[in-house]
Amino acid sequence: MKSKIPSQKTWDIPKELERNLSVQKIGDLLTPFNQVGKSSFVIVDFYRKKLIFGSSPVSALTGHSKETIETDNFGYHRRIMKKEEIEWLNRMIEELHKVFLSYPENKRKELICSFDLIIKTTYQQETILNHKMIPFQLCNKGNIWLSLCHVTVETSMQTPAKAIINDFVTGKKYYFLNGTFVPGDSKILTQEQKDILTMVGKDCLSDEICGILGVSEGVLKKKKKIICDTLGVNTFVGAVYKAKTLGII
Repeated sequence: MKSKIPSQKTWDIPKELERNLSVQKIGDLLTPFNQVGKSSFVIVDFYRKKLIFGSSPVSALTGHSKETIETDNFGYHRRIMKKEEIEWLNRMIEELHKVFLSYPENKRKELICSFDLIIKTTYQQETILNHKMIPFQLCNKGNIWLSLCHVTVETSMQTPAKAIINDFVTGKKYYFLNGTFVPGDSKILTQEQKDILTMVGKDCLSDEICGILGVSEGVLKKKKKIICDTLGVNTFVGAVYKAKTLGII
């Protein structure tokens, strides 16, 4: 089913926002930052899925014009992301809400969600954009209303799509694994699985690892497959990278 392209009216700043805070003034303050380096600040009406403030550097990151982004609004994702990546994003956002709503309302602004999206530029080249999304204003139901999102280019293409929620007051972290967010102190992997990741990360050969574990290469392959499935990646190189990124090893 095709998404309906939003009308220009969806870009109007709601009057209730104008009474409480001037989003446009905040946008004007952010513009100078958006003109420095390959990064951009975006204000999203997260609750009703509308982009309130976007900047031209977003086009510099993707190659698509600001006019194109404004015309398509959230449908713009279809231009720059693969179907499976959009599905991953939708699932991640759904699970993000569950964590968000599990917090007391007065603590929800303390959560920052950082996630990577693989996108295509106008030259059909793949790159990774890192998003750091901070709750900016809550609606009367305590849900995210406005969100400030800082977008930057990820330097490495080795990373699989990942997401982390960070409580910047307590330091507690939640990692998005197997389609859900799990607390950082959860037992994601067994000690043996961590050992395998560590040894591979240190360029140990398969026969060395088999000797240390006392298993055959066939059994080691099965163990690696389980690790990949647990971390939600397709290759063991990706598993090692993700384990390092998440601080598991």
